[in-house]
Amino acid sequence: TALVSIMLTASAGAAIDDNTLQVTGTVTPASCVPALSDGGIVDFGNTISEKLTQKDNQLPPKTLTFTINCGHAAKVSLHMVDNNTAGHRLMVIKNAYHNDDDNKEAAYQFGIGKNSKGDAVGAYSVTIVGSPVANRDATNVIVSAGGVWGDSQTHAFTNGTGVHALLSVAKPDGEIVPMAINTLEMTLRINAAVASNTDVEMTDAIDFDGSSTIVMTYL
Repeated sequence: TALVSIMLTASAGAAIDDNTLQVTGTVTPASCVPALSDGGIVDFGNTISEKLTQKDNQLPPKTLTFTINCGHAAKVSLHMVDNNTAGHRLMVIKNAYHNDDDNKEAAYQFGIGKNSKGDAVGAYSVTIVGSPVANRDATNVIVSAGGVWGDSQTHAFTNGTGVHALLSVAKPDGEIVPMAINTLEMTLRINAAVASNTDVEMTDAIDFDGSSTIVMTYL
């Protein structure tokens, strides 16, 4: 709410009353509603620990659909926060990025869980695959880590430790700046890897409890 008072005064001792003009109003951000398919739940099913003989065992990738619907066109950015950093073990997550490169960077990995002794057992990554569709048109994924926007090579979310990498979308034939959206739909691919049964004790059942939050910010 903006509130401005303009005081009208007379000088030289003129005998008139002071008058106050008040200017009021409210600036309301566009109402955008984000949503994840399947309630945001990714289920990797049951894996027998005896099969986990590789240093970095890859789990079959899963996908979710992420949508944003806005009552009025708005520019937004997205970033993620890992809610289970204690369950993160640095892994090589193969073919995790948009360009199918391997994910070996801690900043782009999220904690997947711990064993009964409290040892982290693996990690997962979250990547935008394909071209997000905004206002019914294909877009490019762009990234900013400090105010300047550029094309994203990985299309992957960082986990909130250190510098937040903000992701947004831009018109393919326009400037590399976030575009105003009424609707946005993108596919998120979740790749995961867990440690070998010789590196981490897996004599007891391990329930994955990875949790991360997508934060949408108006620009």
